[in-house]
Amino acid sequence: MTESDGVKYCTLTKVRIMDKNTIVIDKVVAYKDMGAYTVKLSTVLIPTMITGEVALNIPVACNPVVQVGQATGLDVKAVVTDDWLMLVVKATTLTFDETSETVEISLPDIPSAFYNELPMIYNENLWSTTGSKFYPAVLQNRVLTISKDGAAAEPSGTGSKFCRLLIVK
Repeated sequence: MTESDGVKYCTLTKVRIMDKNTIVIDKVVAYKDMGAYTVKLSTVLIPTMITGEVALNIPVACNPVVQVGQATGLDVKAVVTDDWLMLVVKATTLTFDETSETVEISLPDIPSAFYNELPMIYNENLWSTTGSKFYPAVLQNRVLTISKDGAAAEPSGTGSKFCRLLIVK
């Protein structure tokens, strides 16, 4: 994750386990001239040669309620087990509250025990070398809070906003 001219960007890079004490994270070449950048691991690393039973999980019916701001075309999917949560959120547009500069979405159908800081990704150009633009978001106590965080208004034609996360207890 990095910032340039007040715009926040995130991208993917290769991550692998070298040995029991080392995780290797490849450099993001496009960020080289931008100075320092933050690396957040949003993945599950599974050792090779590990096998186990695979069980299908049933999605939880999610009925999101927008409490602050607006979110059109809002679609939320979740799979919940005793040990983890997978959450997918998509919105066509976000309209931030003028005072708090947030959109707050209540997710009453998921357990309150899950917490995560995540990027709510949006993009105007799929081929940007710096990655996708994003709004910082926090999932806490069944509420997803998306912050405008000083970002400029989105130009017309900006694609859908989305996030996908996997939280392990």
